[in-house]
Amino acid sequence: MKRQPFHFIGLILIIGIFMFSISFCRNQTKTSNTLIIPLKMGLAENNGATPWYAELSIGESPKDQLFKLIMDTGTASTWITSDECKTVPCKHHRGYNTDQSPSYIWIDTVEKSSELGPWGSFNFKVGQDSWNFWAGSTEDLSRKEKYAVPGMRFLLTTSLNDGKNPDGTFNTNWDDLVQDGSLAFPSQSSGNPSIQILDLLLQQQLISDKIVSFWTSRELNRGEVMLGGIDHEKFKKGSLKFFPLVKETARQDHAEELWTIELVELKVGDIKIDLPNSTVFALDTGSSRFKGDPEIIGNITSLITDKGTKPVVVNDASELEDYPDFTITLRDENGKLIQFTLSAGEYFQQFPDSLHLAFYPLYPTKSSSTTNMLLAGSIFLDHYYTIFDYTASPLRLGIAEKK
Repeated sequence: MKRQPFHFIGLILIIGIFMFSISFCRNQTKTSNTLIIPLKMGLAENNGATPWYAELSIGESPKDQLFKLIMDTGTASTWITSDECKTVPCKHHRGYNTDQSPSYIWIDTVEKSSELGPWGSFNFKVGQDSWNFWAGSTEDLSRKEKYAVPGMRFLLTTSLNDGKNPDGTFNTNWDDLVQDGSLAFPSQSSGNPSIQILDLLLQQQLISDKIVSFWTSRELNRGEVMLGGIDHEKFKKGSLKFFPLVKETARQDHAEELWTIELVELKVGDIKIDLPNSTVFALDTGSSRFKGDPEIIGNITSLITDKGTKPVVVNDASELEDYPDFTITLRDENGKLIQFTLSAGEYFQQFPDSLHLAFYPLYPTKSSSTTNMLLAGSIFLDHYYTIFDYTASPLRLGIAEKK
């Protein structure tokens, strides 16, 4: 038998080592401790709520109970509509049946109420069960696996109650809501028992860092939420800036769960808007519009519409050519001023038959205030890659230009 040349055997060994290294790296990537949950976009409704949602199931039963959930940084409540809910808006949502899951546990059967200002309110009880997510890894997003998170506490809504419009009529916000509930990622706990998702994932070593990152694309009609890390392939290199949360400069009656950072300046075209001291800017993945202090919103709207001479609703994007840009200036963690500019085509919200100026006043309630605050929903977030970082002290927001 003819002996193989040594250099050929050496080559085989090198190739073997190389293939082993690739396999090892892939295995390392699989255990990188991040979960990527796909987002879908529902039909945009003129109710101020985000159209983006994730699908998941709740409970341990032969038949999955599937729900659409907001991945929400603007609330401290993780909730789901219960099949006990009998008010009219509940007919538009899937209801969770506790009897179908043998793993369900009641935590508090005393019914309580959560007030949401002009939006409305809901009544709830507190329960616990396994929540099941379909998520992928950074290595292969096409392969989704089911991840069970046992011990999730959440609010079961027993009624959804319509809120009132400024003219005193009742709105249909709950009826128009695309989702059946919300998964909360607040900046602070308000004593709510339903905000522990990241801690549970850390305990199971499914994620390694307490970070939530969002990427959405209206053009592709899809998005992603990464739990546990940052996907650097989703944004332009060098564009990422971090902004520290500024709770001490926010009003004490601002909702403490909001991610608020320092708002330095607002401009419509070349005109600066007068801002009170200690004005804050919040990113809310549960909202669609810009919302906030009625005085700030009123000043923005007046300048954009040239004191009301331009319409706030148009039929076609070509009608927006004469509208000015809108610029937000923030101060990053290094003290540098960073500007974010939106064109009219970006700050008008697209609906099936028209485009609406997406600036809406939020009036104070007994429990919370919007004074000295501007809040941005998907109308802003869809243009950037955003990061909600719990690992820093103080907590911080990351904003980067999408690729």
